[in-house]
Amino acid sequence: SKLSIPSAEHIPGLAETGFVMPRYTYRVNGEASTLSLALKQVLEELLRSEHVWPFLQPVDVAEAPDYYEIINQPMDLNKIQRRIAIGYYRTLRLFEADVRRVVSNCRSYNGEDNQYALCAGEIDKCLNHTLTCVEEVRVDPMAVGAPAG
Repeated sequence: SKLSIPSAEHIPGLAETGFVMPRYTYRVNGEASTLSLALKQVLEELLRSEHVWPFLQPVDVAEAPDYYEIINQPMDLNKIQRRIAIGYYRTLRLFEADVRRVVSNCRSYNGEDNQYALCAGEIDKCLNHTLTCVEEVRVDPMAVGAPAG
């Protein structure tokens, strides 16, 4: 079953305050895209990296028994992929924060001088590079449907 994530517009009383949820359009390498497609493309690029292997699945407690005692917000690329599939991400920044959490969790748990930290650094670089191909443009809600003047 699909998880339904309501938008902010459905929060009782919010519309009455005059709050308007920001809207965005997306372009990947100059081509129009949706947020979901843009995120899938970024994730696919990360998954192509030879350094991605430590981050594909949740950390196994058999390999790191104290991991979940040290890391309060675990994240892995499989969970990010599932979140994309259910429409969890409402902005590019939320997606980026989860990928960066993968990197920061790795560094927090493993330190800086090991193969895992090296992989985390490479994933971080890959994310930075790939995000340069994605453009997120805020749409002015007052301009939507307004007659051209």
